[in-house]
Amino acid sequence: VDSGLYPFKPLVESPIFYCQGDAALPLKGTADSGAILYWYNPVGIKFTMPPIPATDTPGIFVYQSNQRFKVCESLKDSLLVYITKRPIAAFTGPDSLCLGDTATFVFKGSVGVGPILEYVWDFGGAGYISGTDAQDRHVLWYGAGDKHITLHVDENKCPSLTVSKNVIVRPIPFAGFNVPNSACQYDTITAIYNTLPFIGQQYVWKFSDDINDSSITPGPIKIAYNTPGIKHFSLKADLNGCTDYRDTMITIYPKPLATVENKEGPTCIGDKIYLMGSGGVKYSWTPSKNLFTDDKGDLYALALEPITYTLTVTSGRGCQDSTFFHITDVQPCCNFSYPNAFTPNNDSHNDRFRIVTYGNEAYFELDIYNKWGQRVYAGSDATQGWDGTFGGKPCDAGTYFYYMKAKCFTGHEETQKGDLLLIR
Repeated sequence: VDSGLYPFKPLVESPIFYCQGDAALPLKGTADSGAILYWYNPVGIKFTMPPIPATDTPGIFVYQSNQRFKVCESLKDSLLVYITKRPIAAFTGPDSLCLGDTATFVFKGSVGVGPILEYVWDFGGAGYISGTDAQDRHVLWYGAGDKHITLHVDENKCPSLTVSKNVIVRPIPFAGFNVPNSACQYDTITAIYNTLPFIGQQYVWKFSDDINDSSITPGPIKIAYNTPGIKHFSLKADLNGCTDYRDTMITIYPKPLATVENKEGPTCIGDKIYLMGSGGVKYSWTPSKNLFTDDKGDLYALALEPITYTLTVTSGRGCQDSTFFHITDVQPCCNFSYPNAFTPNNDSHNDRFRIVTYGNEAYFELDIYNKWGQRVYAGSDATQGWDGTFGGKPCDAGTYFYYMKAKCFTGHEETQKGDLLLIR
């Protein structure tokens, strides 16, 4: 029927957004087929044509519309027009920082009350961001380099101008180094920086309390500790204020004290000098010239000429010390004396017949014969001699004959023969 309320409102765009001062367009709407669209101000006064919003004053303005079909009109619908003062985007933040540090950006711009507010940040590929709206933003990058930060603010879809800032994220140098974890007192230790450095990188090495030194070079650093104990060793690498620090502990073991127990002095050529040292758990003598071991494995030097031996002792921790033993006064000492009687009665006095020698012989031979020319003794050790027996039986008292032949280490040869008296 052509009376009553028209049930359909017209189709209009709402809300509509303008920045203050923007050029506005007439309000638009779509009436049903055969219907007429009407516009009204907030107090219900009808416009004769679609109104054009004024944008010189910010605020939220209300317009109304309805449609009439024949004699029936619809209810009025409200349309909102937002006129917004253009917001201002501004912020503060660091110009540079070290990789791994968190940058804080503070919004310093100007915005209205909205109700629609949007802060559009671009942090140049940051790996971590916290904070929303006008709160402080905390940002962390996972890579070094120049970062371009931008911000614009939309208030009621009225955008601010975009502002930007460049932030330099400086790389952090790596304070890595190689150094042994233990060493011996007084030994030289080498510390080596083990990473490719950045240009302009600086270094601060700290060695220990008893070595108050540092260096601004990458090394290698060579040091020696004068005292044993646990030493603190560290490196600080700095690149334009960005630093890394590494430290370690080095155990310095005490150096043993090598001591030669032998006394230096005159010696006879051919003497056996048993070498004795102290101060460690392992001993080494050099050079090996004229060094021998006896049947028990004991080491001795055969004094044939002046020579200097070096004793190197090693502790249980592998630390070493060295000292010297000099054989300098080597005397000929190859003399012979020939007794003519002995008394083998086991009274510990003159019980053996032997050629009395002073020094050492390179070769010695002693033969003893009875009066019938039978050889009753043959020996090559001048210290032993004949005990007055033959075949395990005591020989008769009387005259016997000896023949001795010897050669000294000096090259002198001695030959002697004579008679001796065996007394019982």
